[in-house]
Amino acid sequence: MRISLYQAILAIVFVTIAQAYDIKAQEVLERKVSLQLSNLGVESVLKKIEKASDVQFMYNHQIFDQSGRLTLKVENERLEEVLGKVLSPYMIEYEVVGKRIILKKIIKPTSAIQQKELAINSTENILQTVTGRVTDSEKGEGLPGVSIAIKGTQRGTTTDAKGNYSIAVPDENSSLIFSFVGYLREEVLVGKRTVISVSLKTDVQALGEVVVVGYGTQKKATLSGAVSTVDNKVFQDRGAVTNPLSALQGQVPGVVVTRSSSAPGQEGWNFQIRGAASTNGADPLVIVDGIPLVSLNALNSINPQDIDNMSFLKDASAAIYGARAAGGVVLITTKKAKSGKATIQFNSSVSQKRMGLRPAFLNGDQYGKYMLEAISNASTGGVPDENWIWTKYARAWMNRPASGYIDKNTPEYIAGGETIGFTDVKDYTFFDTNPIDILWGDGRAMSNQQDISISARTESLGYRLSLGYLNDGSMLKWGQNSNKRYNVRLAFDYTFSPRLKISTNISLEKNDVVVPSRQGEINFGSQPGFPVATINGKPYAWGTQPARNWLLELGGESITANNRVFLSIQNLSLILPKI
Repeated sequence: MRISLYQAILAIVFVTIAQAYDIKAQEVLERKVSLQLSNLGVESVLKKIEKASDVQFMYNHQIFDQSGRLTLKVENERLEEVLGKVLSPYMIEYEVVGKRIILKKIIKPTSAIQQKELAINSTENILQTVTGRVTDSEKGEGLPGVSIAIKGTQRGTTTDAKGNYSIAVPDENSSLIFSFVGYLREEVLVGKRTVISVSLKTDVQALGEVVVVGYGTQKKATLSGAVSTVDNKVFQDRGAVTNPLSALQGQVPGVVVTRSSSAPGQEGWNFQIRGAASTNGADPLVIVDGIPLVSLNALNSINPQDIDNMSFLKDASAAIYGARAAGGVVLITTKKAKSGKATIQFNSSVSQKRMGLRPAFLNGDQYGKYMLEAISNASTGGVPDENWIWTKYARAWMNRPASGYIDKNTPEYIAGGETIGFTDVKDYTFFDTNPIDILWGDGRAMSNQQDISISARTESLGYRLSLGYLNDGSMLKWGQNSNKRYNVRLAFDYTFSPRLKISTNISLEKNDVVVPSRQGEINFGSQPGFPVATINGKPYAWGTQPARNWLLELGGESITANNRVFLSIQNLSLILPKI
């Protein structure tokens, strides 16, 4: 029988979940909604309802009259009642699936001719429902628990205990992806079909794949532990890869990859094999060719192009490593020589980094207004002290000169006397400068990586020599900020005789990270309005407070140099003759 006990249990679980959908749907419809909306389009109203009730609407945009406007005023009403008020005028019905609400056009033909026309054009107005059965290609038996996803979306479903399924797709151009453990993935274009049955073929190659575990290697078909593997394909076509972890996001089930910064060489990459369930947030133990790494930071100096595969041991498979395996174990195996003549490979990649989210800052008018408002809120009776220096400074921002600059050394200012009160400054600047734009400019940086390797294998000897170089640029435009990596790795094995064989791996790694020494002193909460430089192009400071950009430019650099040498004898075997 192809259906195992594990699959049968999955089938029971999925059927139970399906039975629970009706209860969950009713809970969603019972949620309370309070809204006051005036003269909005129906799609804008649906977005407001999504935020208010924590649901997601799914529909074809053509089912609504875009010219229609709605005014809605509800107070603590059930979601079901609100949906009735909004959707009824448009002849829309809905179906609740989890937190998603699928909207469909109600079609009521009044004649046989209209009924035929509506049947022809139905795919243009409503979500198309596809049903079918997924079976084993050899036995013809239904497969329970098969994942069915709509390509390019996060929508999907699973088959029931008999292999049957039903799913709503947006249109006839959608494709369904059928996947199941131990079977080849199947992708099918929906077209105009409403019934699609699929027979999945056994993935013989996946079952015969060799997986690296703590005590050696094992075929995936006979593997019982929780082990996930990725090969070197995850590092391909990704531009310059500064750290192997950056390419693993979303690649391994249960593995959560995070970073705390985007500064070159200081990203603070971290990952947890068991997700949030990792014991006390313990870091995994990382072992490269049998050598444990001191910390996860050591991954910065490893060239991802030298990695052949990575195995993630999550349960008893990692027990051989004892207490150090509390957070799981990652086994990294580097590339070795393959059979054949000498082969030279060269890879070069150039990539561009772009700043994603830019924080918004107050402009000059807003800064003065809200500073005065804050002073008023902190004052007795809500009335600011007009003689206080910061009240005067706020007033000066609100009534700043068109030039955005006041020179305290001009005869006019001297004659008028100090009107604000700061005695340790030579001028007052009120420019609408954005510190993010000054420090990071257009928010772009270039990175490049070059790798070359030569490998060969004969009956008795095998070797692979690789060299790598990485220059990871910084989006910061002031001061010195970069990450450079140099790698040399030699994998060598030699068979002296059928009784004696040796395998070695030598790696030289150098990683230089340069950052501005005073970057930690940057304070985005300090006074705005500083110019990029003086009128003569010299560094600017307001009293004792230097401008942020010059603090980076003239504050010096901190260089972190990591040099690592790895030497491992992976296999030294001497077979003694029988006595």
